[in-house]
Amino acid sequence: MSPLLAGILRTSSTRMGLLPVALALLAATSTGQTLPDEQALVLHYLPASMSGGANVADLVAGDIDHDGDLDLLSADSSASLIRILLNQGAAGFMKLTLSPGATPSALALGDLDADGDLDLVVGLASQLRVLRNDGLGNFTPAPPIAFPGSDSTPVALVLQDANGDGRLDAVVGLSYHSLPSGSYTGGLIVAFGDGEGGFALQPTHALPLPAHRLVVADFNGDGQLDAAELGGYVSASVVNLAFGAGDGTFVNDPTGHSAGMYAGGLARGDWDGDGDVDLASGGKYYLSLLINDGAGGFTAGQSLNPGYYVKGIAAGDLDRDGDLDLLATSGSAAAMRLLTNDGSAQFKLTATVPASVQGYAVLLADTNGDGYPDPWAGDVYGQLNHGDSQCLVARYGAGKVNSLGSLPAMTAQGQPLLGSSGFVVQSAGQVILQPALVIAGLAPASLPLLKGQLLVAQPWALLSAATSAGSGDPLVSDGSVSLPVSAANLELLGAGTRVFLQVWSADPGQADGTHASLTDGLWFEVAQP
Repeated sequence: MSPLLAGILRTSSTRMGLLPVALALLAATSTGQTLPDEQALVLHYLPASMSGGANVADLVAGDIDHDGDLDLLSADSSASLIRILLNQGAAGFMKLTLSPGATPSALALGDLDADGDLDLVVGLASQLRVLRNDGLGNFTPAPPIAFPGSDSTPVALVLQDANGDGRLDAVVGLSYHSLPSGSYTGGLIVAFGDGEGGFALQPTHALPLPAHRLVVADFNGDGQLDAAELGGYVSASVVNLAFGAGDGTFVNDPTGHSAGMYAGGLARGDWDGDGDVDLASGGKYYLSLLINDGAGGFTAGQSLNPGYYVKGIAAGDLDRDGDLDLLATSGSAAAMRLLTNDGSAQFKLTATVPASVQGYAVLLADTNGDGYPDPWAGDVYGQLNHGDSQCLVARYGAGKVNSLGSLPAMTAQGQPLLGSSGFVVQSAGQVILQPALVIAGLAPASLPLLKGQLLVAQPWALLSAATSAGSGDPLVSDGSVSLPVSAANLELLGAGTRVFLQVWSADPGQADGTHASLTDGLWFEVAQP
């Protein structure tokens, strides 16, 4: 330890102006780790791309070789191949291929035979096929199961227990199902699993429209699996519901929900946190939400434009705040858009990753193993684009409620990127005009005890501050502390340095006798742009 740093640590506080010096003295490359209650405030994505073959009709992720990381499988319908990307960690992906049959267009992974590994089910042009995994990522195909002659072109394949017998069943959405009249529409087939890798097809259910996308969930709350299709034609696309009875049969809901022109992606998830399953659909002009009333009735929610021609949508918790966020591809922007949810089904654009104009197959999966999902998109020309997630700022742990009933919390403005104009750490929700100390260190404290515990491990620098006046009302917790980190000091810290921060402030009304409040913790990591 340098003599100057030792001097700072022996002192109970320093002037606020010494913050940059203290951070620079603490600088060291730190190792990232997952912390209790961690929530990302700033996510940065490093873009990359690779060839996925002649085209990418579908993408799935799973640990097929039991090495602890997520591998990728893509359906190459043009070349009639399954392309496997075995995740090798820092060494990248090893590429392998399978030949499952003609025109694979839909994939699903699941343990079909209860042996502990992930088997593969493939929707081919007119067949369903199981490929059994030996536990090391080597797949052996079983004989294909033919669809009825009137059915073809799977657009979705989901493995779930559709009849409640504890075994995985296959639910297949079809683009094409011929009708006795000579016309055609979309189709829905359930194949009941036998628990040993075999399936028995049930009769095809006719959907209201030719299907572009299909998702399944219990939409009406009766405990049975339902389906939602994004179907129709270029000029007028519609989201339709089909309610399941648990025996492989369905009843179409007569109410359709307009999805606009040039239908794109369809995703399902609980956007508003009320416990039922909502929908999101994409089209030429908008990404639109449909909010479920709990009984399978839907009303229009937020519509936003992340770029024209939304072609693919996937849901996942990007920032680990407990609600579902969205990945949407925009054809006009040739980009993947990352949209974060405020928990009430209101989304905003927070990050962009370059992609192609035809990114239909999309996926959110933590392929780099940092605890945050990475965006992937594959296009009709075989290009795979992805972004390696990199969390730059995160809150963690839990603070201590102050005497006014507020929970002082850490926030941030800007990004701690080298070459940027600087970065500001803040704490909000403070009792106004009180002395404060900022605790800054290079590691988090052990965290079995949260809620008012110190979340920064020694050695630390203690930096003097004061909460702002806010509104001036002593009965309102709107004081704050701002901690600027200049561009020059980001350079001094250097890429890879992670700094942990927490704010202690005086709270004369605290009933427990401590007369003090503590925020939660915040860390930031300096990164290359």
